[in-house]
Amino acid sequence: MRVPIAALLGCAAFGCSASVSVLTKPEGLTCTALNGAVVRLNLDLGHRTFQKEGFPRLPIADSIGRQIVLMRDMTADSMVSASIDRATMDYVASSNDRKSHAVTETRYSCVAGPAFEVPNAQ
Repeated sequence: MRVPIAALLGCAAFGCSASVSVLTKPEGLTCTALNGAVVRLNLDLGHRTFQKEGFPRLPIADSIGRQIVLMRDMTADSMVSASIDRATMDYVASSNDRKSHAVTETRYSCVAGPAFEVPNAQ
């Protein structure tokens, strides 16, 4: 039996009493933006990692209140971040240009589904 992804997202602060065997299995999210763009994510909260389809697996950056901060990267010129809101199941990708102060944000609505297959690296 699969644990609902919303319940797992509640464990993101890692104070959850759920079975470690359940948490070590990646869970999938399929997220769709208003413009039709689709992002697929695998979350492995037992190992505190995530993977966006087509990209390598990375450690989850942080958990702040309702937000699971998947990644945050800052340079002298910009900041990009991606997070999931546990309450709304929204995935938010944003960038902030520090020189022009332009902010771009794309919000995706997510549903739980199977984790995508990752081909073996050879």
